[in-house]
Amino acid sequence: MTGGILAEARREIEGYLAGLRLKIHPVKSQLFETRRGAGFLGFRILPHNIRVKPENLRRARRRLRRLQASYRYGEIDSATVRQSIRSWIAHLEHGDTWRLRERVFAGLVFTRA
Repeated sequence: MTGGILAEARREIEGYLAGLRLKIHPVKSQLFETRRGAGFLGFRILPHNIRVKPENLRRARRRLRRLQASYRYGEIDSATVRQSIRSWIAHLEHGDTWRLRERVFAGLVFTRA
């Protein structure tokens, strides 16, 4: 029943936007059950928690390895390392990621060659 209400609301919104010569993006605006969650900025937003998408985590781990290598060979300084790590931590804090952050950063060591 709720899907019908949302579908009708969407049609009304689309009608209003058509008058402004605007359209809703067909792929980026979909109606689906909330239990499936919605992807947003590298997270999966679920009814009771917010999780990091696995592909986002893989990319971040690759970036951290590259960051370690760049620091090891003197290509970047410690201030750049700190700034990059703080940025990623700040992003992760938007989700339910306390244990994930502990796991990812527990074994992270930056040394010079």
